[in-house]
Amino acid sequence: MQRSIRARLVVLLTGLLLAGLLLQGIVQSLLIAEVASTVWLTVGYSVLLLGPVAVGVAIWIANDWVRPVEQMTRAAQRVIASERVQPVNVNRQDELGQLVTSFNRLIETNQERYQEIMAAKARFETVIQNTVSGILLFDAQGTVFLSNPKAGQVLGFDPEQDVPDHFERLAADTNLCNALRTAMACKETYKQTVSIGQPVQREIELHVIPLAAGQQFVAVFYDVSEASRLARIRADLVANVSHELKTPVTSIHGFAETILNEKLVSDPTGRHFVEIIYRESRRLMRLVNDLLDLSYLELDPNAIVKQPINLVEILRDVVERNEQRAAEKHIELKLVIGVKTAPMQGDEYRLSQAFDNLIGNAIKYTPPGGAIRVNLQYEKNGFEVAVRDTGVGIEPEHIERIFERFYRTDKARSRQHGGTGLGLSIVKHIVESHGGRVWAESKVGEGSVFYVHLPVKQDN
Repeated sequence: MQRSIRARLVVLLTGLLLAGLLLQGIVQSLLIAEVASTVWLTVGYSVLLLGPVAVGVAIWIANDWVRPVEQMTRAAQRVIASERVQPVNVNRQDELGQLVTSFNRLIETNQERYQEIMAAKARFETVIQNTVSGILLFDAQGTVFLSNPKAGQVLGFDPEQDVPDHFERLAADTNLCNALRTAMACKETYKQTVSIGQPVQREIELHVIPLAAGQQFVAVFYDVSEASRLARIRADLVANVSHELKTPVTSIHGFAETILNEKLVSDPTGRHFVEIIYRESRRLMRLVNDLLDLSYLELDPNAIVKQPINLVEILRDVVERNEQRAAEKHIELKLVIGVKTAPMQGDEYRLSQAFDNLIGNAIKYTPPGGAIRVNLQYEKNGFEVAVRDTGVGIEPEHIERIFERFYRTDKARSRQHGGTGLGLSIVKHIVESHGGRVWAESKVGEGSVFYVHLPVKQDN
């Protein structure tokens, strides 16, 4: 292509110069009024004498025009080959010189960006290769084209030798493969704790995030086997201690209640002490019962027994049970149903327990004359329940931690209302056991809203 441009310029310029010479010879011959043979003889001599000069001039002009283009072409080819390129040196002030200057600036900018990209790539690879989390990047067909050593260590493959390949051949465990297929099908952020048995027994926390409009996915997983083992040990310890405490605490509460009812202590001071024992033993009984309940939910896989239920009927029963407590504090408690029916698979007793806790908390922390609204509607492939109150509200720094066990925003106020600090933790376990999610929004002095989203299948 380069030779073609030069050749065309040489032919074009030579032709123009020769044509000019021919024209000049003809004109000069006509001016001296010679005969026709003399005209053509003059033209012939002119072509023979000045033709080489014309060709040389044409070649020089062509080289002057083409040489910068050739240099830029070679520079562009080296850029494409990711090689370092020196600026094109052309001492011209015309349009071609301006083009070369712009080309040099483009090369400089391109090299700077290339260096930035390579540095970012190096940092990315360093992070990926040394992170303690397993990472898989795969497409919509399930072909893994990027992984890191931790993923290979946990799943039992060599990231350098075995990738790319389908994740079903890289991860031989059925549970993990099923979880990845489920994440690909839902095409939204997916989170699940998965127990895998190959190559060794582990428990991992899997996060799958869709990329590029669902055409690619990144799976990040953590080995939580040790944390899960310690959590089970802690839960077992709590369950055993709570079980051992239940009998003596129940006995103390029963004896104190009998002494008060039978008026066995006539001394006012002694009776006051018995009343304190009665109140504190009742609080301890609630605490022990909540601990046993929470341990049961954490440890027993059969704690949630799902069957066909109607969420509308459950909410109606819960609101009806709490109407008397709300009326005693002059609080308006209202249920607003946004659906005709709410069929789903769930544990009726546990869901009633969760909503009892949420509505009970709303009544506790809403001052007299306030209002509580319980809303039910269909939202995002599931039923969403919102318990909205006009209570004291929760400070922003506490919102993320209120579902932790024993966490209290105000310990004195919680003790005054008889709380154990476990109610919201129990709610979270029940909701998550149904595949749902619970969260809260609040403004201090205006009230709080607790949301529960329970997913349902499309055929429900």
